[in-house]
Amino acid sequence: MDDDIRMRVKMELPFLVRVLASDAVEKAVEFMGKFGVKRREVRYIMALWGGPMTQKELCETLLLDKANAARAIAVLIENGLVRKDKRGVGRSYKVALTPKGMEVADTMNRFLDQNIDVMCADFPDDVMCNVLNTMETMCTNLDADGSVANNIDLIKGMMSDRLEQGSGPDS
Repeated sequence: MDDDIRMRVKMELPFLVRVLASDAVEKAVEFMGKFGVKRREVRYIMALWGGPMTQKELCETLLLDKANAARAIAVLIENGLVRKDKRGVGRSYKVALTPKGMEVADTMNRFLDQNIDVMCADFPDDVMCNVLNTMETMCTNLDADGSVANNIDLIKGMMSDRLEQGSGPDS
């Protein structure tokens, strides 16, 4: 890589990634506030959109600790967005979105899809594929313990399942 490009990447990439992530999160949090969902609960709803998970699976997927997960799950149960699902193993249980939670998740996904469509409006498909592949490679390069790779695989599996069910993006 050319030294000028390398320097530009080192200076701009962290800033640009943070701007994109912050903007997306702020828009999502503002939108979800209409449903009484706070910032920390948004990610749990999005993770559970893929199907029921144990608290441990949620922690691993979201890279968060058990205490935060327990608090967020309690709030989501209290708000009627999540329920305990008895399909766990042993003493553990899974949590799943309620019909209200699924409606909120679907609404949020439509909202996010619209924002992504606006953000990527001028990009041809091949450029978007390159962006995704590049970001995935960057995440994988930084992935010391394999958790990011597991999450990438999980996300791809969730999207594949959703598309097969006809409830993913563009459905």
